[in-house]
Amino acid sequence: MPAITDIIINKSVEAVWAIIADASTHPHWLSADCVTTYEGELAEGTKFTRFNTRLRESVQGEVVALRPSTFLKVRMDAPGDAFFITEYHLLSTSEGCALRVIFELFDTGKKRHGYYPEVIEEQWRGNLVRLKGLCEAA
Repeated sequence: MPAITDIIINKSVEAVWAIIADASTHPHWLSADCVTTYEGELAEGTKFTRFNTRLRESVQGEVVALRPSTFLKVRMDAPGDAFFITEYHLLSTSEGCALRVIFELFDTGKKRHGYYPEVIEEQWRGNLVRLKGLCEAA
């Protein structure tokens, strides 16, 4: 079962997309400990590294699908024989941008990870509140 989180941001889809797509903003809304480095321009197939400065751990990822200003899907390796997929869906509304994030964790080894969608949704709600603040302050 995926974790799904929604928010309305009072900015245009293009403005929200610009912040989501800009790796330099990730510490401001994903996590203060999160540093993302793209290997080239953001496009389908772009590889990236996300480094957690607190844990001193890196994970590798790839842009799986991309439709600028409307959709981004990334796959990231997770520690312990797992990977996760995160989708960002952006829709223009009369209020600005409706953003939906869908997150799923997949086990690839013998170990089964505790996956509680409600816990992940709560974490993403915090991320999206920070993203909303960042977007609306710009």
